[in-house]
Formats: sequence, C-alpha cells, structure tokens
Amino acid sequence: MLDELLQKLNEPYTKEDLAILEEQEKRLVFEHFTSQDAYLLGQYIIKNSEKYKEGIAFNIQRCSDQAIIFQYIDDNKAQRNINFAQMKRNTTLCTNHNSFWSLVKSSIDQKVPLKEECLPVGGAYPIFVGNEMVATIALSGLHYGNDFRLLVESLAMYLEKKVPEFKKEIL
Repeated sequence: MLDELLQKLNEPYTKEDLAILEEQEKRLVFEHFTSQDAYLLGQYIIKNSEKYKEGIAFNIQRCSDQAIIFQYIDDNKAQRNINFAQMKRNTTLCTNHNSFWSLVKSSIDQKVPLKEECLPVGGAYPIFVGNEMVATIALSGLHYGNDFRLLVESLAMYLEKKVPEFKKEIL
C-alpha cells in the first residue's frame, strides 16, 4: 500500500514537510477532552466542511474504551466512508501521529511499518491531552487532501491556535 501511494506523488516530501506536520501536532494538544468537547469539535468540523461541497463522514473515538463519542455522516456518504476513516484511524493508532504523517515519514526515511488494515493518507488525527492520546478523529469523503486540511483547520479553530500550513500535495 505505501509503495503504491508513494508512486502517486508528483513531488517528494522532505524533512521540512515532516517537521511542519510534527509542529502542527505539537500545537494542537488539548488541556482536557470530554464528550462535550467531542460534540463541540464535531460541530466545527461539520460547519467547516460546507465549503468543500462534497460531504463527509467522520467519528471521534475514545482510546480508553474504543467508544465512538461523536459520529456524523452526510446524506451522500455511507458506511464505506466510515470504513476508510477507520483504516486511517488504525494508522494513527499504529504511529501516534496523524495518518498522513506515516506517508510523509516513509517517503523521506525508512518505511513506517503498518498493519494491513491501515491507510496512510490524510484523514485521521490524534487527540492528545498532554502526552496521552485520549481519542482520534477519523474522516473520509473529501478529495485532494482536504480530509487532512479540514481536520487541521477545525482543530486549530476549536483550540484557538495558529499552526503552520502544509502547502504540498496531500494524499
């Protein structure tokens, strides 16, 4: 899977690209994260998705007990999208980074070992409180890296944080 994705890249990623992703993650850390936070963050994601005009499916899932504490599926999306989102989530759980990070890391360094049920493309993001991953957001439905962009934008707005923008192609 990783090899196929890496072959699709028009321009290789660099260590600077990886540093941008890691800086985003460093800044997008929560002081606390409850089910109420999941609900409010979910509202940001839904509202911000409107500009893409494609529809989304996503959930926010706790790590401690695997409970889905928020889920949304646009009328034009289906279980298939949730399945893709889950594969992206699996990538995040394997790496403790957003699902796109593993693709960038693999393109510049050694390949990140992933399980078969992982999908190393943009669309899943870890939710950290301090150094502990407490939940994940997993999203599917948008094209051209917009799953990733939507998550980063929504997290930054919700947390009222500025993050560096990833300007290269996102798979």
